[in-house]
Amino acid sequence: MTMGTPRQKDSDVDECLTYHAEKAFKKLGVGRSKGYQLIRSGELPAVKFGKTFLIPKHVIDKLLDV
Repeated sequence: MTMGTPRQKDSDVDECLTYHAEKAFKKLGVGRSKGYQLIRSGELPAVKFGKTFLIPKHVIDKLLDV
């Protein structure tokens, strides 16, 4: 019998490093259109992963801390 990789605990999932674009927009209080406009203009740094944009958590934290 082989052992697989250990499963993540729920607390590990809470410590995400990125947000999906829609969740990031909600946290920032901007609408969907405005959020994607900010990504396209480079004002909101994002990583494209397939068809999904991911926003680093530290970027959201920094914007909300101002």
